Amino acid sequence: MDTLKPIISSIIDVVCFDGNGYTDEWKEEAARRGLDTETSVPEMIKSFTKPESVEMFTSLGIYTTKELEARNEVKWEMYTKKVQIESRVMGRMAINHVIPAALAYQNTLLKNLTMMKENFPDSYQEKAAVTITLIEKISHRIEQLQKGVAKMIEARKSANTIENEYEKAKAYHEIAESLFAIRRPIDKLEEIVDNDMWPLPKYRELLFIN
Repeated sequence: MDTLKPIISSIIDVVCFDGNGYTDEWKEEAARRGLDTETSVPEMIKSFTKPESVEMFTSLGIYTTKELEARNEVKWEMYTKKVQIESRVMGRMAINHVIPAALAYQNTLLKNLTMMKENFPDSYQEKAAVTITLIEKISHRIEQLQKGVAKMIEARKSANTIENEYEKAKAYHEIAESLFAIRRPIDKLEEIVDNDMWPLPKYRELLFIN
C-alpha cells in the first residue's frame, strides 16, 4: 500500500472529476488535463495497433503484431454485430410498440375532440385546446420517430455492404450515435401517452417500483 500511495497521489488530480462525466463539461476538462477524449469505439480499438502499443505488447512477449491486428478485426466485427442487434431491436420496438400505442392514444383524443365538436360546435376549439395540442404533438413525434427509424435502416443497409471491418465498424458507430435521435421522440411520447396504453416501463416506474 505504501508503494501505491505516491503513484495514486501523482495521478489522482489528473483523472478524478467531481462533475457530470456524461456531459461535454468533462470532455473539455479532460482535454485540458491532457487525457484522451476519444468517444468512437472503432478508433479506441484501433489504438491497440498504434506503434507504441505494438512496441509494448511485442517487447513483453504478450502479442505479436499479427495477433494484435487479428484481435482488432475480431473486436471491430463484434462491435458491429452488437450495434446491429441494438439498432434492430430499437427499430422494431419503435414501429411495433411505441407508435401503435401513441396512435391508439391519439385516436382516443380524436374521439374526445369529435364529441367536443358535437356538443360545443361554437366553442369547441377553445374548450378542446389542450386536446388539440396533444394530438398535434403526438403527430409530430410519430413523424420524427418514423423518419429516424427509416434513416437508420438505410444507414444499416449501406454499412452492411462495406467489407473492411474497420470501415464497417466506423459506419456502425455513426448508426449508434443516431439512436439518440430516435430515442428523443420516444421519450417525449412517453410523457404524453396514457400510462395504461404505454407498452414499456416508464422511467419513474424503473426508478420507483411499487
